[in-house]
Amino acid sequence: MYQEIQHAEQMHFHLIQAVAVILKLLSNQVYATGNGLKQEAWQQMCTTSSKLEKVSVLSKKQTETLHTTYSNFATPVMQLKAIAQQTDDTDKTLVLLAISSELDKAAAQIEADLKTWCEQGIQAAATTGHVIGGISEFLNLLTAAQDSSNAGGCLSQGGNDDTLVSSRSTLSGCIFDTTVVTEAAAQLTTEFDGGKMTTLSGTNVKETANAGNKCVLFQSTSATSAGKLFQKNSDFVIAGGTLRINNGNTNMDMQQGNNLQQHESKPGGTTIVQAAKDADAVVKAGTNPVTVSAAAKVKQIISNGAIEQAVIKAITAAENTVGAEQAKARAEAAITVLFGKNGDDTENKWS
Repeated sequence: MYQEIQHAEQMHFHLIQAVAVILKLLSNQVYATGNGLKQEAWQQMCTTSSKLEKVSVLSKKQTETLHTTYSNFATPVMQLKAIAQQTDDTDKTLVLLAISSELDKAAAQIEADLKTWCEQGIQAAATTGHVIGGISEFLNLLTAAQDSSNAGGCLSQGGNDDTLVSSRSTLSGCIFDTTVVTEAAAQLTTEFDGGKMTTLSGTNVKETANAGNKCVLFQSTSATSAGKLFQKNSDFVIAGGTLRINNGNTNMDMQQGNNLQQHESKPGGTTIVQAAKDADAVVKAGTNPVTVSAAAKVKQIISNGAIEQAVIKAITAAENTVGAEQAKARAEAAITVLFGKNGDDTENKWS
């Protein structure tokens, strides 16, 4: 857990360093002549960020729900044992002790699951947070990268005119800089299946119309000014790993969401692959976690016959003269008195 947190801190530090270097280089820019990005580029980034934010919300709900269920199971264990010790009826005592034992086992399993889910949640928060932060800083940089005349820009706002995005607040669907995410996670079932990100299409997003020659950030290999970025051939991924830059052939492509591994070896390509896997693990743990009450669990335990079998075994072990049929009748009678036939009245009698 410590290593995962340390890894997240290192990634954040490297992100800050990268932004600082780019901002320093941007201070040397004079002309806006490079290609910007199509509208679909920032829309895919924002959708990806939104989906990843939901993963953290889901993980939090999972652990909170599981912790509540654990408390529901663990709390009555000692109470049932205490009640059993004060009960004069031997068969009822055996029923209560058997239920206490089964609840204890269920609580122990939940405790183990809770540890696993917490570790999954921390890991997912670290890697998905890196991608979200990378997207946020990248879009912040590109919306701030206007030339002095405000005629330049790096993001196309869409349509057939020359409208460029001049403020991050106009990026429809992009929600950043918030500590509270309230969106539901019900639609995440297939978003990250198998370590994919279905929000990323793999399409070419280099603008050749609206922002075709108005960006101060991206330049082709033909640029000659020493103040320009990307003077040499370079192949890497940026914006949290969502955008591939290949300066060798002046391509700018969105990552292919169903094949993130193809650029994993490139600078910036590792974390988004891990983030997709971590998000998938959280989603597969359940998109609609619900709390289970002790009464509901007891009813389930009784209805599947586990309590009856435990009581029959205890009776026949303690009383050699009692046959299996008689022991079964006694077990059923004790269960019926305490919780109704087959546990059907458990909810009413539990309190």
